[in-house]
Order: sequence, then C-alpha cells, then structure tokens
Amino acid sequence: MDSRELNYYYRKFKFGENDLRSLMNYRVNKILEVSTFYDGFILEDDGQLSQQLINQFHKLYLSNIPEITNVPTGEEALSYIDKNEYDLIITMLRIGDISPYDLSRKINKKFPDVPIVLMLNDTSDTSSFDKNSDDMKCFTNVFQWNGDAKLSLAVVKYLEDKNNIENDIRNDLVKVVLLVEDNINAYSTILPYLYDKLIDFTQQSIRDEMHTKEKNLRTNIRPRVLMAHNLEDAVNLFDRFRDSIIGVITDTKFPNNGNMDKSAGIKLIEYIGGSKKDIPVLLMSSELDNRSYAENYSIPFMYKHPGMNFDILMQFIIDKFGFGDFVFKDKNSSIIERASNFSEFIKAIKTIPYNLLKYCINDRDYLSLWFISHDELYIAREINKSDFSDISVFNSKSSIIDWFEEKSFNKSKGRILDYEQNLLNKENIIIRLAEGSIGGKGRGVAFLNALFSTLELENAFPGIDIKIPKTSIIGTNEYDYFIKYNGLRDVENEKGDKDVKKRFLNGDFSAVLQQRLKEFIDQVKYPIAIRSSGLLEDSKSRPFAGIYHTYMLANNDKDDSVRLEQLMNAIKLVYASIFLKNSKNYIENINFTVKDEKMAVVIQEIVGKRHDKYFYPQFSGVAGSYNFYPTSYIKHNDGFVTIALGVGKYIVEGNKSFRFCPKYPKLDILPPEELYKVSQTSFYALKLDNCNFDLLVNDDVTLVELDIKEAEMHKTLDHIVSVWDVQNNRIVSGTSLNGPKIVNFADILKYNYFPLADIVQHILSIGKTAMGVPVEIEFAVELNDNLKRKPEFYILQIRPLAGSGKKISIDKQKLNMEELVVYTEESLGNGIIDNINDIIFINPETFDNTKTIEIKDELNGFNRIMKAQKRNYILIGPGRWGTRDRFIGIPVNWEDISNARVIVETELSNLSLDSSQGTHFFHNVVTMNIGYFTVLKSHNAFIDWEWLVKQKIVEKKSYITHIKVEKPFIVLMDGMNGVALIRR
Repeated sequence: MDSRELNYYYRKFKFGENDLRSLMNYRVNKILEVSTFYDGFILEDDGQLSQQLINQFHKLYLSNIPEITNVPTGEEALSYIDKNEYDLIITMLRIGDISPYDLSRKINKKFPDVPIVLMLNDTSDTSSFDKNSDDMKCFTNVFQWNGDAKLSLAVVKYLEDKNNIENDIRNDLVKVVLLVEDNINAYSTILPYLYDKLIDFTQQSIRDEMHTKEKNLRTNIRPRVLMAHNLEDAVNLFDRFRDSIIGVITDTKFPNNGNMDKSAGIKLIEYIGGSKKDIPVLLMSSELDNRSYAENYSIPFMYKHPGMNFDILMQFIIDKFGFGDFVFKDKNSSIIERASNFSEFIKAIKTIPYNLLKYCINDRDYLSLWFISHDELYIAREINKSDFSDISVFNSKSSIIDWFEEKSFNKSKGRILDYEQNLLNKENIIIRLAEGSIGGKGRGVAFLNALFSTLELENAFPGIDIKIPKTSIIGTNEYDYFIKYNGLRDVENEKGDKDVKKRFLNGDFSAVLQQRLKEFIDQVKYPIAIRSSGLLEDSKSRPFAGIYHTYMLANNDKDDSVRLEQLMNAIKLVYASIFLKNSKNYIENINFTVKDEKMAVVIQEIVGKRHDKYFYPQFSGVAGSYNFYPTSYIKHNDGFVTIALGVGKYIVEGNKSFRFCPKYPKLDILPPEELYKVSQTSFYALKLDNCNFDLLVNDDVTLVELDIKEAEMHKTLDHIVSVWDVQNNRIVSGTSLNGPKIVNFADILKYNYFPLADIVQHILSIGKTAMGVPVEIEFAVELNDNLKRKPEFYILQIRPLAGSGKKISIDKQKLNMEELVVYTEESLGNGIIDNINDIIFINPETFDNTKTIEIKDELNGFNRIMKAQKRNYILIGPGRWGTRDRFIGIPVNWEDISNARVIVETELSNLSLDSSQGTHFFHNVVTMNIGYFTVLKSHNAFIDWEWLVKQKIVEKKSYITHIKVEKPFIVLMDGMNGVALIRR
C-alpha cells in the first residue's frame, strides 16, 4: 500500500467519510476598510469593532481572525489595493473626492473577484437608495451600520457562505437557511442575529473534550445562510439548493420582476409548498395585518418594527433547525417524550410503542437534521442512507433500537474509549481503564485498530475476519500512582528479582482501578493476556521485544475474587518487570535509566479455542517486512513469516517453527529430509485445569508444552501438516498417508486454503508505509473449519524492526580472504565497528550439546567480567543463540551476552538449522546495531578457526575461550545485501 492510499484511509478514520476539512475553503482573512477618520473612529469606538470581531471568532474556535486595515480616502484605498491582496473591501458612503461608486468600479476592473460592501452609517441614507440602479451593481451588497460589531462578523460569514456554498453543499451534512429581505435596515439587523444564534447553538453542541482543532472543524458544519432581495433570486436559490434547505425566513413585501410586490412572500410560500417538500417557513412583515397570511398557512409570524423582539425567530431556529429537544409526537401532535441528547433519545425510543415510534421517526430529513445539530454526524449520515419508510428496515421495535445502538457503536470503532462497563466485550474498540499514556505496545495496537476500522479489509479479503483481540489498556497514570502510593521509588536498589516482585505484589492500586478491574472480571469470562506497554517499548529506535513480561491467564476460576486477584497480581508483576535485572541491564545499555521508563498495561483477549484441558490458537506467527536471511531468489524487502501451531511464545523463544517468504509462499527452502529434522514437534498451550498457580515462579507458569500428538487428538492439525512419504522422498499434504508428520502449512501456503501470505503482505505493507521503517507483527489465526464463523486473523501487536548506521558496500572480488577471521553472506546489521579487541568463542569441534546449560553459566561469567571492564566483544558459537531447546543451541538470556557487539552463530555438525531470528533478544540486537552473523559452510561463509586457536588466550575454561589482540578488529556489515566480515 502506498502512502497516498494509506493517507486516504487515515483521513477517513480521523475525519470520517465527511472530511470537514474540505469545507469553508474560502476565508476572509484581510479586510480593507475605507472610511474617514471620523467614521473610522465611530466604527471602532461605538461598536468596539476590532475587539468584538476577535471575541466572535474566538467563540467559533477560529484562529484566522480577519486583519482590518483602515484608510481614510478612496485614493489611498487604490494605492493599498495595488500593493496588497484583500479578501473584502468595506467602504463608507463619504470617502473624499472619489465616490464609493467610482472606487468600486475601478477595483472591479482590476480585481473582479474581490467582494465590495457598501456600509451606510446614517439611517437617512437608506431611503434614497435604489438597489437596482446601475451604480449599485458594482457592490456585492449594502448594509446599514447599527453600532453592533456582530454585523461585521455577519458580513464576513455571509460572504464566506456565498463563496463556499457550491463546494460545501456536496457534503450531505451541510444545510442551508434562506433569508429573503430587501430592506437594508431589516436584514442588517436580522442577519447578525441569525448568524449569532446559528454559531452559538453549533458551538454548544460540540463536546468539551474535543481538541480545539477538532472543535474548529466541527463548526464548519454550521448551516449556511443565503440571502435574496427579490422573488426571482429567492426562487433561483430555492431551486438550486432545495434538497439542503432546512428553513426559509421571508418578508412579505419585496420586489418581483422589478416592481414592489406586497404579496411576493406569499407567492414564495406557495412556490415552496408546491415543491412537495415540507420546508419550515417564517413569515415577516412590518404590517401586522399580514399575520393572517401566516395563520392561513399555519406558519409562525414575526412583526418587524424598530427595536423588534427576536423571540419568534429564536424559537423558529430551535424548533425547526434541530437545535432543540427531539419531540416525539403522536398523530394528534400530542407530546409523548422529549430528548435533549442521544442518550435520552435511546431511552425514549425504548419506552414508546412500535407503531407510534415508527410514526415519530418517519421524517428522515428532520431526524438527520436533529442529529447533525447535536454533533452526531456519523448517525446523521447513516440516517441519510436509510429508507425509514421501508418496513423491511424496521419490522419491530427492537430492530429500531438495535439500529440506533449499532450506529452509535460503529461511530466509535477504531477509537480509544473511556471506560464504561457495557463496552468491555465489544470488538473494534479499545477501552481505557486508567488515564495516561498507553505506551509503545498500546500505541501499536491502537494504531492498527484505528486503521482496520476504515481499511475495508473485508473487500480485499472477503470471507475473512481481520481484527485485533478485545483490548483494554491501563494508562501510565496508574503506574505513577502505584509507585508513589506504595513507596516503591527505591525498589531498583533491591538485589534480587524475587524481592522486587514481592514488593510489587504487596502494593495496592487506586480505588478507581480496583473497582473497574472488579467490573472487568464480572464481564469478561475468556482467557486474557496481560502485556507490558512501556513508554520506551517498541519505539522506532529502541524496541523492547521480550524484555518485559507477559502473563497469560485462563481466567476461569469459579470464584470471581480469585480471578480478580490473579489479574491484579499479573498487572503488578508487569509493573515490576521494569526493575528486574534483565530489564535494567537493557535499559542501561541504551543509555536510559529505569526512572525514564513508565509502564502502561495492555489486557488482551487470548486468541484460540478450548481443546480438552487446554486453550490455544490453531496457529500463531511473527512476520517482518525485511528479510535479513533471504535464500534463493528472495530479496531482503520480500519479508519473512515464521508460524507454528499453538501459542506464539513457542516462536519467539526460538523453537522449531516453519519459516517462509510471504511473496513466494510456495517456495521450499529445505529438502524433505531436512525439513523433517527441523519440523515442529511440540507446542505451547494455556492450561485450563490449573487455577492454583504462583505467578512468582515465572511468566509462563500458566502454559504447558504439549507433544504434537495432542493436537492430533484435538483435530487442530488439519491444513497445517503434511506427511513425509519416505519411500518416494516426497511430502504429501494432509494426513491421509501414514508416516512422519511435518508441520509445513502446505494446504494454506501451497493450495491457498487460507490467504495467509496475501494478508500478511498487505498488513506489512501498511505498517511499513505508516511507520516509515521496516516493521514486525505478531498474529494468531483460527480457521474455524467446523463452525459457522468466518476464519479469523488477529493481529496482536506491531512494532518497528529497525537497524541503523552508515551504508556499507562490500565488494567480494576485492577482498583478501586471508585477512578475514569471519566472512558471511547471511548477516544482520549495518555499518562499521572498529573498537573491539576481544573474541569469546566455543569451538564446535569440542562442543557438547548435552552441556549447554553449563556453557550458558560459564558464558554468563565471561560476560560479567567484560561488563565490569566496560569492554565489548565478538561472540562465536554453534547452534541457535537463545533457544529454549538446549540440544540445538545455547539457551542464553540477554543478560548472559549483553556486552557482545557482534554475535556469530555456526552450524552444528550433526544438524542443519536456519537462523534463530525468532528469539526474543534477537530483535533487540537489531535495535542496538549489534552485528548478527550466520556462518554456514554451504553458503560461501567461513570462520578461520585455525587462526583463532593460535591467538593469545586471556582465559580458557571448560567450554569457552577468550582471546584478545592488540589491534582492534574491523567489522564491516553491508545491511542492504546481508554481507559481513571481520578483518584482523
């Protein structure tokens, strides 16, 4: 997915299908006011023009307050216009030698698109004006100054509406009010009042928790005001915008075909009535006798006179433009219920009988308008799409309630919502259990959830449900409270990890969180994972994959208090993991301290199903957008995927799993006999029959490693295993043949039973484009073969897979191989390292894979010495570093090798293994720009063991040798091509 396409979906999420940023594109930013010094003083002093204008714009949450420049004469005005650009020119009647008519004609000739308004400041001037004269045609409009600065705001907004209407009306949420009045004094008074109320009511509907920028955008949905001074223009505007007009305010007497017509307003009302569209009309007149017309048409009437009262107009705006209560009335117009907001609307429709309710909501236009005016734009748009008169849409009262509740929920999809108990089991939202930052992992999950709400993945992958698990997040404010309230600021001084954990377990959460967790347990009955989400975690420059703890809980004890205690203990231990030895070492290695870190906690539904006494997904995986170990014709940017049956912890610990390239999923990397040797033979599952466990033991105490035969009994091997036909030296998909089983996902990858490769490629592309760096995702899949449900692809998290450093190009043809200690074409890392003098190695010829625990302990001692001396080293050894299977490598933790700057893994003499890219600390090796080399003899790589064993030995123990040279080694890493070397 390219950035343009992703930007479309991001904007769709952020702003909805109705992107309000596209509205009100034309703005009046610079005004030139042409008035004598006296008139200018009167305008400023009498009405406090500038300050009033500023106040009005602040009320709108607008920052683009017009800049007003004043000049005293028409001649100076022409000079200013030649040198500056203006959006509006306001001229008084008396401006020196040049008349306002001559001035406007000259301006129109040069700048025909600049609106010019004539402002009269003497009421006697209006009686002598013929608005239809040729002199007046050069003005956009004429207004009468009445000492109210709101008139200036009204003039600005009127001109903006007039210029923006053609564009804005394309958005079906934008509505129009038509004002028909030819009397200058009258519309100069009515227009400011109308704008003031429309702006004020719109502003009141905007929720306080919105950011200022979002409030600014929301005001763009305010009804537009268009004005006509004669019948022809009124009819024309009505015809052009009839589908968007929500009300007409009209005088009774105004010009019709050039002549004053005392019943022009009545003719307009009849024309509107003939349109078969029920549009509210307010009739105005300076003659009380015309009230009878309003009574005949059952419409409100407003008497125009000096100092007139606007109560009628105010009530018209409230009742007819949707700003007031939604009033449920029966066919006799008797009021049944009222609702002032959406919550009250939902309560009301639950109490009204079905047939009556159908009648009450049948006016789709007004219903939509009411929701627009109450800032429920998503629901308003959904109403516009629906046919409420179609009985198939609402065939019962419950269907009406369900429709509105569903639309209410849908508008929140992809959002982080403040805690409400009834939201806990909802999908496609994230619940905030406590305030504060949501941390690195939380940000990744929230970002995915936001995109998934608008990406239309159901169109790209029909029949597949792609989503994140149900998720709640405890923000970092609770962590701050927990540390302070429980006196844990000195906990980093504790010597042992167990002591740290015990102190945290003895702490108490805030009363608010305790209550919410209690309600969480009451609502949530499925297994849950309690994951870390530190501020430093999973950022672009320093991912923390595997540093902090994750606890998986079956959450199935019959006693809610037991489940609550288990949940709270898991959260406390996630907090504690910041201060554990391994975490502190890592944080210090990237030049931070534990005081720089704060912890949020992600509580996430565990993906999977119950199988006898266990719970696990059909398969889990890790995928990256950059492949550090490409084979055959695979390129680095083609990415990688590693998948395995069961819980994903099996993969990230470096156990045997299946690896493929998402671009070429059918490509076999290993021959059958080799694939059989490295095929998955066991898997992790969550234990459901063990409610009495001690989380102090380890973060995986609730998990169990099962033989693959258990999965066969659970019937979860369908579509993920094949059989090795030894006699014919071939692999046959499925389990129809007898023979050794190989977990290779052939049905899925070769025969596309499930479009795993395409889905992963698509999401990796989105992630890479969005984050700007290569990314890694963790996911889980349920195929749901025997259920009436779609196959489900869950993304558990996304994080950057970043490297750094200077680009290096290694030309093999120019190398002197005799100078090299190590050469490989399968490496991770980029740049130059030229300050290491030490190599610590395990010679594969003397390596004993039954002694790897002892080797690990011995290596830990070497590492402690190097760390104390603040010296880095190159580490070389056989098999997979960090594996939990001690027979295929050395099961080190990061703290055992934390001062290694370059890590080299070599093949075992009796077993061919691919790289250990799945290990937890491996990802951190990448982030810290540590070189990671794989040396396989069959891949044009070598280690000069003969040279190594001849060097001066610093220390040699039972399994490990430490050498040191006087001149530093030169390490070159070509990250683009995966070529690396160590030169002596």
